[in-house]
Amino acid sequence: MPKKQKPHVVIWCSDLHAGSRWAVCPPEVTIDLGGEEPSLYQANAIQTALYGDWQDFIGKCKDRAKGKRPILILGGDLSDGAHHHGSHETFGSPDDQKAIAVELLLPLATMADEIYGLRGTRGHVGELAQADMDICKELGAVSTYNFLNLEVDGKLVNARHHFYCSRKPATRGNSHRTLGMDEAMECMIREERKPDVILRGHVHLAYREYLAVHDMWIASSGGWQLGTYFTSGLGREVQDIGGMIYLPSEHKIELINYKGKLANNNFDLS
Repeated sequence: MPKKQKPHVVIWCSDLHAGSRWAVCPPEVTIDLGGEEPSLYQANAIQTALYGDWQDFIGKCKDRAKGKRPILILGGDLSDGAHHHGSHETFGSPDDQKAIAVELLLPLATMADEIYGLRGTRGHVGELAQADMDICKELGAVSTYNFLNLEVDGKLVNARHHFYCSRKPATRGNSHRTLGMDEAMECMIREERKPDVILRGHVHLAYREYLAVHDMWIASSGGWQLGTYFTSGLGREVQDIGGMIYLPSEHKIELINYKGKLANNNFDLS
């Protein structure tokens, strides 16, 4: 009699924005400033606080993965891109930023049975999302995708980086519900299988909706970067911090969210 396989757990991690002065960073990293020897960069107060949350997130992922086979989905925008803002909000070369992302993600990659990558925003990770592709390849990903449809323990996971939604609490779930309904209807028209769970990044907002009529979850995750000068131009400055975990065997999705609060240069990541 064949041995029963352990169930999978899907770990979603997106929008690290490594190399941003407002994003998660190890306490010390070396960067190339053009000299003969690499220069030491020490994380600022915000990066240090985010790194504490990152360590807690890794611990939660390890805990949820006990007795299961982890699948890691890297949701794109893993580096910030030195060219993105044209300002001093980023540090390090593109190679430096990719190395920081790999260092951060290595504990998750090491525990994963399978790794899949998604392509992020060209303004951050370059044409064809080359930085995301390089990071995912170094971590051992199967490949890097624009869209990913992955069957896991009988459930169809639909994953993509890009997504757009309201940042207002009263209307935040509208885009999630609309995406789910549109996907279900499009699949019906094309006689394709509809997804059981839809995972999205990009918006740095931790939110989930359940469509009972389709038994479908739609969720977006926080990122690992607080608000920047660029995002201050948005209608509302809301930046959630964290990732997601999906248990196909139980058809449950968990948002692991560290509420990022930034006002008047004060921050609280409790």
